Amino acid sequence: MSFSKFRMRLSEQMLTYDPRKNLYAGDDKFRRSTQAHKERRKSSKDFSAEEFPETGVTMKNFRAARERGRICTTMENTMEHFEAIRKSTNAGACEVCGTQSYWKCGLCKKYVCLFNKRNWAGGKCAFLFHSEKYFGLSRSDYLDVVGKGQDELGRRKTVEELKRELQHWKPASDAALARHARFIARLIANEKHQDGNSATSGSSTA
Repeated sequence: MSFSKFRMRLSEQMLTYDPRKNLYAGDDKFRRSTQAHKERRKSSKDFSAEEFPETGVTMKNFRAARERGRICTTMENTMEHFEAIRKSTNAGACEVCGTQSYWKCGLCKKYVCLFNKRNWAGGKCAFLFHSEKYFGLSRSDYLDVVGKGQDELGRRKTVEELKRELQHWKPASDAALARHARFIARLIANEKHQDGNSATSGSSTA
């Protein structure tokens, strides 16, 4: 997208956005939102796969991944997973770049790259796979989060079907990763906004 098209798109979004949707922190302070009847005001929305079909990430599965430990939010979490990475006798496709790797996270049971052509690469793929901003972009996320691992009736596809489906998966480009990172940042901001509202309503009730 050229810079002029980007400015036009941004202007269009700013002019058409309705603060009553309450998607961002501070929307409830806008006059248009405060003038609406309390019963008709929309609460903070969950960023769902319905609104963002290309990601499949929702507040629910994001929180679940965090609780399972797939997403590392502290240095201690990260160290725990890195210490669990072992060299396997069998190779598997890296969750981030798709190349064959013998390194596997013993906690997540997923293959990740630590080296680039036998040279130390800083563990970039391992770090990305366990980070918040990459949730929804990995090979396994393509099946389980985006939903490509299920048929129209919600049943798990066969092993052969899953292999064929994974042929359509591609590693995220730098631009796609940056765009997805912004989406995850909005998701987290929305989560904090919801938690803040819950705490406020709870204390006022008490």
